[in-house]
Amino acid sequence: MFTGLINALGKIEHITPLGKGLDVHINAPMAFINDIQIGDSINVNGVCSTAIATTQTTFRVQYLEETLNKTTMASLKVGAPVNLEPCLTLQTKLGGHLVSGHVDTTGRIDQLIKDQGWAVIHVSFDSTFAPFCIQKGSIAIDGISLTIVDLSQSHFSCHLIPHTQDQTNLHAKTVGDYVNLEFDQVGKYLHRFITLKET
Repeated sequence: MFTGLINALGKIEHITPLGKGLDVHINAPMAFINDIQIGDSINVNGVCSTAIATTQTTFRVQYLEETLNKTTMASLKVGAPVNLEPCLTLQTKLGGHLVSGHVDTTGRIDQLIKDQGWAVIHVSFDSTFAPFCIQKGSIAIDGISLTIVDLSQSHFSCHLIPHTQDQTNLHAKTVGDYVNLEFDQVGKYLHRFITLKET
C-alpha cells in the first residue's frame, strides 16, 4: 500500500526481455536504494513492483505479461524518468490517499497546459471506469496522488503545482503520452457493494 506521495525520481537503466515479461534495472538516489529490502514493494509509475535485487545505485524488478498488458510498462525506454515511492509503514504520514499500486487502466494525455511552473493536465480514459471518478476526488496518475478538477464520462483534468512537476516524471510528459491510472480504492469497493446488492 502507498500514499501516492512520490519520494524519488528514478531512471530506467536497463531492460531485458524475460519470456513474456521484462527484467528492469532502475537507477535511484542512494538514500532510496539504502532503504530497500529484497522483497519490498516499490511503487514505480503507479505499478506495485517487487524489488528482487539491489546495487549501490540501482534496484531490479520484474514485470509479468499481465502487468505489461494493463500498464505502460511495456513501453518503458532506457533513460526514461520514473516516479518512485516505498511501501507504507506504520510510521508513514498518510498525506495523499490510499494507493494499492494495482493499475486499473491507462489514460492518454490530451492536453498539457503549462504556465510559469503551474500546469493543468487533461487525460482521457475508458468510460467504463467513470463510476469510480468524482469531482474533487482522488486519482493516481503514474502513482502520483492528484485531485480531479473537471470531469466527464471519459475525461478528467488535474491541476499541478510546480513542485509536483519538478519532483515527478510529469515534467517529461507530452500530449499523446499514456499514463497509468488507479482509481480510488474506497470508491471501487462501494461501487461493487452497491452493484452486487442491486442484483
